[in-house]
Amino acid sequence: MEEVLNTPIDIEQGRAEAAPRKDRTIIGVQILRFYMAFMVASSHLGGTPLVKWLGIFYIFQPFHVPVFMLLSFLLCGRYFLSPTKELVRKRLLRILIPFVTWGILSYFLCLILWPISFSTLVNQLFTGYPLNNALWYLATSLWICILFWIIRIIADKKAFLIVITILSVACIVSQYTGLNYSLFNDLPYNIKFTIGRCFEMIPYATIGIFLSMAVPYLDALDRKYHLLLFFGAGILMATIVAIRTFFISYRPQGFDYPGAYLIVVAILLVLTAYTNPINFVQNEKFKSIVDRITSYTLGVFCMHIVIGRFVEWAFISLQWETYTTVMVLVTYAICYALSFLISLIPNKYIKQAVN
Repeated sequence: MEEVLNTPIDIEQGRAEAAPRKDRTIIGVQILRFYMAFMVASSHLGGTPLVKWLGIFYIFQPFHVPVFMLLSFLLCGRYFLSPTKELVRKRLLRILIPFVTWGILSYFLCLILWPISFSTLVNQLFTGYPLNNALWYLATSLWICILFWIIRIIADKKAFLIVITILSVACIVSQYTGLNYSLFNDLPYNIKFTIGRCFEMIPYATIGIFLSMAVPYLDALDRKYHLLLFFGAGILMATIVAIRTFFISYRPQGFDYPGAYLIVVAILLVLTAYTNPINFVQNEKFKSIVDRITSYTLGVFCMHIVIGRFVEWAFISLQWETYTTVMVLVTYAICYALSFLISLIPNKYIKQAVN
């Protein structure tokens, strides 16, 4: 979904055991983004497993947005650590092109189903609500980017990291004290979720920037250390999820993504993606297939709600059961196909709306 950074650390020549990062295509990260895009679609379209045992694949559904936000700032860390006018422009376009494009398209597509006022479009383009609710993510990303750039302009790199760390701690504390929820819960629907979630997402953005500084060191590690980190993170993640599922029922009030539990598991999911043994596969055909399958997660993310409305209408017309995994799969397939067709248009800005 985001552009990938070049690591400032060169892997030693001839070091066969080093992680395969030359083209910065990390298969584990691509698969994680693909899986989380499906989880996003499933959460909005109410996908229930075809059979009970498939429910295990939905265990990480609550972490879709946390993982995307963390990865977004991880992969774009230098845009904030060493910002330039060109990097800022590049990042703004990367957010605004899909946000504005799909906001406007959602408005006109929804006009086919029911009458909508122009003010609804204005709300959509400022907050990501209410026509295409998935776009709140891009709206929140935009406001966090602007906030971080303002801080970076005022402060040097070290002070910037200190300030965003303090800000993140304050955001987490406000979630557990109920302050974040009480401050914004009485605001209009489209405003409270964008602002409230903005404060919930700041810790993920901050951690992502810190992790971007750690990735070069991770890249330089031998395969055996990657395997140790992969299995260690996996075991720790399974333990935390089990404890939270069976022994701890408390969750702070918020706007869907509050609390340290989501933060910790999101970090571990990203770590397992970066250290997954599959990253060492050198077969170009396999990597090409993975790349093709996972290339349009942005397009799927941005259009699945609107396309899902039309799929739901079709399912109802055919007297098929709605809000099932089948409906999610059909929606995902249509979104993928549309994204692919859009990507064929020979214009780099149009391509950025889906990839």
